[in-house]
Amino acid sequence: MKFTTSALTIAATLSLAACVLPTTEQEHDDDHEGEHHHHCPVGQVELTSSDGRDLCVELASIFPLALGAGPAAPGKVEHNFRIYDAHSNAPLDVRTDARLTSLSVYPLMTMTNGHSHSTPYQTSIDSSDAANGNYRNVVYYLMPSSMNGTTMGSWQYQVQLKDIGADLTANTGDDRLLKANFNPNLAMIMGGNKFLEKTERRSSGVYDDKILAMDMASSTYRMYGIWLDSVSNNNDGSHALQLFIHAKNMMPGQDHNMAMDMYSYPGLKAGLTMTDENTNAVTIDAVTVEVSAVANPAPTDWITLGATLVDGYYAANISGLATDAQTTLQVRVTVTSTVNGISNTEEMSVAGSDATMPTLIFTAPQ
Repeated sequence: MKFTTSALTIAATLSLAACVLPTTEQEHDDDHEGEHHHHCPVGQVELTSSDGRDLCVELASIFPLALGAGPAAPGKVEHNFRIYDAHSNAPLDVRTDARLTSLSVYPLMTMTNGHSHSTPYQTSIDSSDAANGNYRNVVYYLMPSSMNGTTMGSWQYQVQLKDIGADLTANTGDDRLLKANFNPNLAMIMGGNKFLEKTERRSSGVYDDKILAMDMASSTYRMYGIWLDSVSNNNDGSHALQLFIHAKNMMPGQDHNMAMDMYSYPGLKAGLTMTDENTNAVTIDAVTVEVSAVANPAPTDWITLGATLVDGYYAANISGLATDAQTTLQVRVTVTSTVNGISNTEEMSVAGSDATMPTLIFTAPQ
């Protein structure tokens, strides 16, 4: 399996302990998976389709390199997986296969206290190389598997293949879901992303945007997250910068055939509708994302990032970033939202602080 590298990433083999270690564990669902015959190499997961094909799922991961002492986005992981016939080695292309017609993924953390939650991830799968059985998906892991020697929980990354059965018709009685489970073991990942709150609402008294906490009894301010997704050199004195910003929304009752998960983490964009603790609709009307590498920026020092075609991603070309020293990038996120006919425009700050501007620290690539 071939992977490309960039200035920000390196390919991680299954033996590396630095970030993600997929395993061969597979949870069997007798209603949806055939008998496990072990036709696949060690480290891969085998699935059996409704027409008797034995398929191997091979997972490898790419993770960001630290740019100087400030990690770029240590929780960002690019999962690349290949699906192929265990006997003929023929690649599986879900775009053209008659029975296996769609592909999805779902990451889930089961914590030691019994709670479970997902994490921000790209719900779309990059299938541009599906003709060779190769697929790509990006996950932003919110927490490590362990911290300072203490186990926090267990991550599961599930690859799901939809098998429409012998009638070759979707959404009928013989549909089933083939599931290959991997268990990434994430090292300490904190520090390369910032979690934000709409803290201005606490003091304004206009509206407190809260969601239910994990105990389903108390409430907490809605959390947002900002990640340094990528930085690349344009070779013209500027760098291409891309950020990923997500919200945290209530999703009670969502199961995904794995475990109860209370929250979803949609990309922050204009037009996004979420739910608060009282089931009121919270509509995002506008999002402005600005950055500045100046310590005390004047109004003209802020650069506006444009929304990309993918929800939650904002990008711009930035000039003057040092390639031999750290850059402290200030990020200003302003959100206009409407609840019950009331519109509020607020600038976000770091969670737990009413005024701290979020910053991302990194050394730009040469």
